[in-house]
Amino acid sequence: MITESESGLSAADYAALGAATGDLALDIDLQRYGPVWAAHPDDHASGWSGPNFDAILVGSYIVKAYNPNTSNVSTVSDISAFYLASEVSGISDASWVEIPQAPPDLDAEVPLSLAVDGNVVYLFYYSLFDEAIRYCTASIPGGSWSASALVGAVADVEFLMATSHTKVHYITRTSDKLNWRLHYYENDGGWSATDSDIYWPFPVYAADAVDMGTYDLIMLASEMSPYLGSRAHGTKVTTEANRVQAIVTFRETNGRWSDHKQIDTIDIIDKDRSRHHLRVTYHNGYL
Repeated sequence: MITESESGLSAADYAALGAATGDLALDIDLQRYGPVWAAHPDDHASGWSGPNFDAILVGSYIVKAYNPNTSNVSTVSDISAFYLASEVSGISDASWVEIPQAPPDLDAEVPLSLAVDGNVVYLFYYSLFDEAIRYCTASIPGGSWSASALVGAVADVEFLMATSHTKVHYITRTSDKLNWRLHYYENDGGWSATDSDIYWPFPVYAADAVDMGTYDLIMLASEMSPYLGSRAHGTKVTTEANRVQAIVTFRETNGRWSDHKQIDTIDIIDKDRSRHHLRVTYHNGYL
């Protein structure tokens, strides 16, 4: 939005205009996602697994969970999860503590997702054993993972995005593999699914969601319609399609999804410039 001096309005009129348009836009800052645990290095023997990683604050503790298997991500996997006393707790020499008894049936191709309720962390994941969304819980600090509980049996899940301990969004591929469909499960005395009428036509590389208070915001790293360009060689002009990737958002409120909004674009993408990982959080009015 333009500044008050640029608008030519009085201070009162400018404030009134800002109040009238406050719900029409989101102030979004894009930052490279690259968590650095320099003060508390991960000295575990297991490697990392790219996008199949999540972290969350539980009181004064940081909890991380990830797929430790990097050799073959197309098979069933266990889950590694640890917690660490954060700096605000006053413990500067803390080390990572493993949360034992993690479930062994993670589908390594579907990113897991964490949520929190008080001092309890919820781990949502897609089980390859029974093709179902499941979750388990652990108290932080000192707890072990509970036995996994069923959210719902769903085939062809590509992404999970928990926005609270009672709500988890997910994206499936249609049976013909041509579209990506948005859904969510919510627990209001029992888990029930709500399906959107959004059949997204472009490949989705990553997805996440966040609770914005009055609505959930779903974000996708997705290809978009290609840009048409031309190339001249001598007297011959050739038309070519250039791949485009964007970050796309949807708002979901009470089972109703908005149209998409494209907030960031990479033109003529190649392997090194495309986005394959995406995480989103909301803090002090910023995404």
